Amino acid sequence: MDRGHSRLYPFDPDSGRLPVIAAPGALLSGAGKGVVTLIVAPDVIRSSWSSTAAVALARAWSGKGHRVVLCDLSLTWPVLHKTLGLPNALGIVDVVLREAPIPSVAQQVGTPAFQFVSVGTPMEDPTEVTLSDEWATFVEEVGDAQATILFYVPADLPGVDALVARSAATLLLAGDPTEAEWVAQSFALDDVAGLVEDRGEERAQA
Repeated sequence: MDRGHSRLYPFDPDSGRLPVIAAPGALLSGAGKGVVTLIVAPDVIRSSWSSTAAVALARAWSGKGHRVVLCDLSLTWPVLHKTLGLPNALGIVDVVLREAPIPSVAQQVGTPAFQFVSVGTPMEDPTEVTLSDEWATFVEEVGDAQATILFYVPADLPGVDALVARSAATLLLAGDPTEAEWVAQSFALDDVAGLVEDRGEERAQA
């Protein structure tokens, strides 16, 4: 990748090993409070790898003592609730557009536990959510609870640039380095940190 600082690591979510770049301290300073946007490349947005990787990150971070809120922003095609085996109940759409209180939409997952916020009603026009001024309120409330937000966001979601601009850090999820480079260029990311799908023997031969 022809970028200023590129750090890409193959990741197998089922391995139980978290690449160093995906550790809380590598992305966030201080107590680890803030917003990390997981930008999901088009080549893996509908694969089980990207959603499983996001859940693995949330579990690993909560296992290290962080309060984590994982939010599904696949606003046109909700996916994370399926990986978690949970309903796509009231979610982020209801918080941003209908002022639903965060405790009413947060679902507790696993041990050690993290919080999950589903999409809610899928949106034909995602910009109603992504460009809403209510994002600032949501982020502030979660931050006041000393929690870290993980936004799972398709790279081609309309209005995603506004979410990235509000983030303390970004982490790419992509199928391979070429796709990661395309996403990094699209968002003008000079300091590129990302996880790429670990394809075992295929990757070793490449």
